[in-house]
Amino acid sequence: MERRPLTKWEQFVAIRNLVKQGYASQAGIAAKLGIYKLDKATEQQVPNREWVQIRVNLARLPSPCHAEYEILEKKGEKATAFRVPMIGKLYKVYKENGYDPKNANFLDAWSKCLNPAEKKDGNGDTDNGKASDRPFAVIAASDLDSLVGSIGSDEVRSIVRAIAGREPRTALEAATNAITECQNVLRGIRLAVGEATYTDLVRDAHAALAAEMAETVAETNGELVEA
Repeated sequence: MERRPLTKWEQFVAIRNLVKQGYASQAGIAAKLGIYKLDKATEQQVPNREWVQIRVNLARLPSPCHAEYEILEKKGEKATAFRVPMIGKLYKVYKENGYDPKNANFLDAWSKCLNPAEKKDGNGDTDNGKASDRPFAVIAASDLDSLVGSIGSDEVRSIVRAIAGREPRTALEAATNAITECQNVLRGIRLAVGEATYTDLVRDAHAALAAEMAETVAETNGELVEA
């Protein structure tokens, strides 16, 4: 059976597994996975050490960084502000702070990766692009529930209803900045407290939302009324 080439995300997963197993040689990892490039001087195929090194550095970063890279490779550049060139800078800050993902310097660098500097147009005004060009599908279902349950914002509730098709899409487009801001707050929390604690927070948000719905039903004699 003919083997298909690995996608960039699948290559990273393989590199991450090798790093966990103790592999440290970029050339060895590249050769093991068949990641080569053409050497212009010798016109020979050689292990692509540079490409592998970037992914080795990424493998050593916290898991939320891996998640953003997965979004980038699977959904494209419009789905996230995270870019491959950011990995080197992020890893440098991470390494300088003793491999502590909760360090304020690292969290600040990570925030900048998800919130790049605003572009300026020819007149020096901020150019944020068209709302229709911005991503909406990045937010996970668990994040949506935690937004509704823990933030309690009427605007965010409206966004969630629009995503669920219960309000016109114009409501979604009108609140793009709120979506991005809430999404990045959740990612920051996830990075700061760790996956296990974040999962507990999402679970508690689910419970709070369920309790709120049960109370609403009780107050209306069993008739569910749209908030």
